[in-house]
Amino acid sequence: MTIAAVSTIVLHIPYAYDGPRHSVAGKDWTTLDTLLVRVDTSDGLTGWGEAFGHGAIPATKAALDSLVAPLFIGRDPADISALMRSAQQHVHLYGRNGPMTYALSGIDIALWDIAGKRAGLPLHQM
Repeated sequence: MTIAAVSTIVLHIPYAYDGPRHSVAGKDWTTLDTLLVRVDTSDGLTGWGEAFGHGAIPATKAALDSLVAPLFIGRDPADISALMRSAQQHVHLYGRNGPMTYALSGIDIALWDIAGKRAGLPLHQM
């Protein structure tokens, strides 16, 4: 089994803020936004993760799609620690916080989702 694809989906959930006007990155906060990460394996499993959203979504999506996701394609998703360590080493020059960390986190969560599905266990038992 190898990682066949990594894709991202921006999700905008309508949001009504009942308090005083609130903005994020200079825009009114009318939706609760998040970046979903989908990791598909060659044997048909799909893992889902979430990368940080709000005003950082465009930067996180760009980091994930162009720099982070290619590091995982063709790799065995079973050894999550080794995969994440390798990816962190490859992208460390781009920073250890913000969009790069959010991108790595989204894939990490999706890999654990795959591990749980493969083991037939909920994540809290892994």
